[in-house]
Amino acid sequence: MAARHAALVAQAAPAIALAVHNAACLLDLECAVRDGSFSRPLQTALLNRVNDALDQNSRAGVARPQLLPDTIGPDARTIRRRAAAAVWPLRT
Repeated sequence: MAARHAALVAQAAPAIALAVHNAACLLDLECAVRDGSFSRPLQTALLNRVNDALDQNSRAGVARPQLLPDTIGPDARTIRRRAAAAVWPLRT
């Protein structure tokens, strides 16, 4: 991971972990998927730091969701838009 991304990861990881934890409190999530067009080294570093931050959160009564990387990559947004456009005419 490039040194320039270290500060980004250090700052973003606790915030992402808090968002995942809060969503798990409301929705009883089994997993959360990190999506976006990140390089694989940056994604790995971010996932590791978010997992560490999730382990530090108090989870009394809340199951810790598994944090997963995306598998589609930067084309996910395009695929989602095309799927939504295909379903749109079927709406009543």
